[in-house]
Amino acid sequence: MYIFGGKSSSYMNDFYRFDLVNHSWSAVEVVSGRAPSKRYGHIAEVWGNSMWVYGGYDDFGYKSDELYQFRFDTKIWHKINYVVAQPQSGPVIHLEKYQHTGNVYNDGLYVFGGRCDKKEFFGNDLLKYCFATGTWAKVVVKGRVPSPRWGHKTVVYNGKMYLTGGCDYVVNFNDMFKFKFETSTWSKVDVGDFDPRFFHSACIHQDRMLIFAGRNIHDYLFDSLYSYNLGEFVIFNYLNNCF
Repeated sequence: MYIFGGKSSSYMNDFYRFDLVNHSWSAVEVVSGRAPSKRYGHIAEVWGNSMWVYGGYDDFGYKSDELYQFRFDTKIWHKINYVVAQPQSGPVIHLEKYQHTGNVYNDGLYVFGGRCDKKEFFGNDLLKYCFATGTWAKVVVKGRVPSPRWGHKTVVYNGKMYLTGGCDYVVNFNDMFKFKFETSTWSKVDVGDFDPRFFHSACIHQDRMLIFAGRNIHDYLFDSLYSYNLGEFVIFNYLNNCF
């Protein structure tokens, strides 16, 4: 497991590796290249033999539109010079993002929502970076699109991307949506009742999505763990041990 950057008492751009067998941390060896600046609220995803770091926010108030590639084989950082395919009509694509989500599916990095630009705008656009062409483009979607938000989480399972939670400054959410890549269609998923939250974590294990921790707009910190069965569409609260 690889971790880059983040925020503690200050902003960081350190790079660490956790050995899942030996349960030990070590700094990642970097041979050369320009590493991303200190930041938090970015995303880091793996495609091919590389880790890709996109976006983020630094202590100077800069919201980044930068995309970096770290190659595991050569141990070299590369800053990517990409192309933006702006739509012929409608709002332009905003790439300065933080507290967004990103997931790799086939040949693309899919990015949803997040906060961006100097007006603290947050959106519900879905962007795709095509690794083959080096191009960003807005995905034309159908269906019931999630409302604008940040601090949410997305995971990919069986040709679909599942989104949970998030915040829009006024409320935080306990909803779930799924996006089907084949048809570019959003739909809402009925998950029952769980506490609204943002800044939680989520991952896939077998046919389940695990949702852990997070906070709400009243600064309450959660320690609850939910398991959502993606085959049976049932959510289970491990903390309270009940359906």
